Amino acid sequence: MGNNVEFNRPKLRDLHTSSSWRRKNTITLGVLGLSELALAFAFDKKTSFPDGTILSRENARRRKLSTQEVQDKKAEEQKGQVGPDIVAFKINLQKEGRQGIVLDIDETLANAVLYFFDQLRTIAGVSKEDAHLSSEELIAKYHYAQFVPYWKDNPVANEWMHNARNSNAVQEGELPIEGSVEMVNEVAKIVPIVGYITVRPPEVLEGTTNWLRKHGFPDIPLIFKPNDVSHADGTQWKAKSLHYLYPEVIGIVDDSVKLIQDLPAEYQGTIYLYGQGKSPREDIHVVPAETWGEMYQQIQKTTAK
Repeated sequence: MGNNVEFNRPKLRDLHTSSSWRRKNTITLGVLGLSELALAFAFDKKTSFPDGTILSRENARRRKLSTQEVQDKKAEEQKGQVGPDIVAFKINLQKEGRQGIVLDIDETLANAVLYFFDQLRTIAGVSKEDAHLSSEELIAKYHYAQFVPYWKDNPVANEWMHNARNSNAVQEGELPIEGSVEMVNEVAKIVPIVGYITVRPPEVLEGTTNWLRKHGFPDIPLIFKPNDVSHADGTQWKAKSLHYLYPEVIGIVDDSVKLIQDLPAEYQGTIYLYGQGKSPREDIHVVPAETWGEMYQQIQKTTAK
């Protein structure tokens, strides 16, 4: 050990508490080594976390790295759940520095359900109990064709609904919801409308695009449900997409109560619920409106705050 003073060397974990040892043996740095002593002093540094945990600098670094890894993994899982089109949509909005709302199409802009009920009454028939009901009354009772019990389990009805959802001709032949064209263009003057998000399949891109242009709706991005997501799981996909897109997309105008049920409690955007007089949930921000005239007024109020 050369000419260095001999001493009983304490364990490394005791260095930061042995101030007397440090005072008496500063001459022994050549024996201990600067790096080892510096490491001992480094462990004196503490980091506090919001949950009250206090860790050494090294353990804190590891915890932060672990937290970031979890966040990165969660972000990747979200991307996988929503699909590449939603991911690209968010990236484009971020690049352009844009923020706004999106619109649903079926039963929000397009009166698709009336066409479905009219056709299915002829193709698959109705029960004796419902024989006296008009298509409008059947819609009031069941809301969607796939919820009608005697159509839901009818292979003929199911095949027709599947083919209709994938038909460009069907999409082009639907009528707009009353007041939707005028009010959507008025809404666009008070809050940016940045896109459409629909559970329609990509196969009806042409028919949907033609329909939107023909009736004078805004010419903005149109995002369809991925083909690997079933129609039954469409609202779950849309809920995950809205959660992922926030805060670039701050809300949606949609008629689906199920969409609201599928959204997580931590969702911070606004659901403008078309065709309903009350909200089915109070833990997220839902603004109901029964007509497009009322919807315009509600959007005007909420965006003015």
